[in-house]
Amino acid sequence: MTKKAIKRGLLLIAAALGLVIGFCGTALCVDHEGTWYSDIEAAADVAKKNKLNLFVLFTGSDWCPMCVKLHNEVVGTQEFREATKNKFVLVMLDFPRTQKMLFRQVQQNERLARKYRIEGFPTVILLDSKGRPYARTGYQPGGATDYVVHLDQLDEKLRNRDELFALSERAEGKARAELLDRALMSLQEDGVLQDYDSEIDEVIKFDPNNEAGLKEKYETGRKFIRIVSLIQEQRFQEAQTVISESSLKADAPIPSRQRLLYLKAVVLHGLGEESSEIRVLNEAIALDPSSPLSHHLRSIISEHQVDQKPIGQE
Repeated sequence: MTKKAIKRGLLLIAAALGLVIGFCGTALCVDHEGTWYSDIEAAADVAKKNKLNLFVLFTGSDWCPMCVKLHNEVVGTQEFREATKNKFVLVMLDFPRTQKMLFRQVQQNERLARKYRIEGFPTVILLDSKGRPYARTGYQPGGATDYVVHLDQLDEKLRNRDELFALSERAEGKARAELLDRALMSLQEDGVLQDYDSEIDEVIKFDPNNEAGLKEKYETGRKFIRIVSLIQEQRFQEAQTVISESSLKADAPIPSRQRLLYLKAVVLHGLGEESSEIRVLNEAIALDPSSPLSHHLRSIISEHQVDQKPIGQE
C-alpha cells in the first residue's frame, strides 16, 4: 500500500481534490441486496413524508477495509434491512476510486462530507425526519444484531434531545439555557452540532462571561468545525495554530478529547510528520479503546505499518 493510499484513507482532503468518486448517478440505487438512496434530497422527502429518520452512510466501498467489513457484517445483511425498514431511510454516499458517476453526484457527496465534517470512512450520520443530525457512528463489531441494538441506543439521544427541547420551550432565561445545553451535550460529543446554531447562540447569550463554562464549551465546538475546514483546504499550519489554541481540560468529555487528538494527527500527517502522527493516534486510542473512532484509528496505523514494509514483504 502506498503513502498516497494512506493519505486518502486518513484525510478527507481527497474529496476536495476530486480524487474520490461516487457509486451511482441516480436518486435511487437498487441492487440485489436492497434499496439505498444516493440523492439526499429525495431521501429527505421520503423521510419527512413517512416520519422516518435517515441513516446516512459515508463509505469507500472499493478501497476501505472497514467499509467492506461494515457492509459484509451489517448493512448488506437481510437482518439489518428488516430491522431498519420501519425506522430509517437508507442513504449511501460512496467515495470509491475505480467507479465513475455523474458530476452532480460527486458535488453532492463532497458537499455533504464537508457539511458533516467527515474525517474518516466509514462514518454514519443519523438525521431525524426533519433532517437535523442527532448522532454519529461508524463500524461496530458484533454483526447486524449488535449494530441494531447500537442504533436503538443512539435513538435515546434523539428522544432525550426532543424532551429537553420541549421543556425549554416552557422555560425562560437561565433555566432555558440550561435545558438547551443538556439537549446539545450529546450532540456535541458526536460532533453533530450542524443546524443547531440558533440554540447554541441562545445558550452563549445567557453565559457571556463563561461563568457556567457554557460559552467556552460551545466556542470550542465551533473551533473543531474550523479545524476540519482548514484541513479540507490543506491549510495545515493554520489548523495547527487553531488546535494549539483549543486545548481541552482533563475533565472534558473523552469523545471531544479523542477527536481533537485525531484532528491533530491529521494535521501532522499533512505536514509530513508521520512519527508524531502515529504517536498522537495511539494517544487518542488510549482514551477510549472501544470507541468507533478508535477502530478507525487502528486501521490507519495498520495501513501505515504495511506501507513501511520493504518492497517484497507486503
